[in-house]
Amino acid sequence: MSERIGETPYTSAEEIKKELLEYATKYCSSSFVELIQETLSDYRFFVAPGSIGHHHAYVGGLAKHTLEVARVCVEAYKKQPKLDPDCLIGCAILHDCCKIYEYVLDRHGQYEKSEYYNLVGHVTGGAMLVDRRIPGRQDAVHCLLSHHGKREWGSPVTPRSVEAKILHDADYLCSREVEEVIPAEEVDKETFYPAHTKHMLEHVKKTHQLDVWLG
Repeated sequence: MSERIGETPYTSAEEIKKELLEYATKYCSSSFVELIQETLSDYRFFVAPGSIGHHHAYVGGLAKHTLEVARVCVEAYKKQPKLDPDCLIGCAILHDCCKIYEYVLDRHGQYEKSEYYNLVGHVTGGAMLVDRRIPGRQDAVHCLLSHHGKREWGSPVTPRSVEAKILHDADYLCSREVEEVIPAEEVDKETFYPAHTKHMLEHVKKTHQLDVWLG
């Protein structure tokens, strides 16, 4: 598994964990903070790939992808603080958390898809986790269930709320190769994430007419 072209892997696991926890404690309710703290205490979150053969397909890719999505959602929330921060930011941090169960090391030290991947999947698993740990938050469960956007892409439901639409768009755009959404000449090789986040947010605002809702 290799790094994406144009990505600079300067952010350490501790830096990613610190930033995600800062977002959680600043914006989310105590129930979400507790679950996020527990999620980020599992070392597997910081070594798992974001996928196999697709986006962030390298060791540590899951955490980096999560940070990218969270940053876009935080910026969207800053522009429209009437949105629900648990659904937008909390779910951004948790949306792929069950991928730690989807990929396991084989006897050759390579990641492969697990039985969990085939029988449950991270989309359903993450929604079940929040439903069990934070009862009554069907709005957040919906965001997690719909974050892949379409049934044919693995979501049992399509996004219905503004928060769910933003989360899906952020996840989708942050899972594309960087050159697909940002012209190569505009990528700052030393400060990749800030440039990435700025462009991703612009795409999020334009998709599904979110520019109308975000203002």
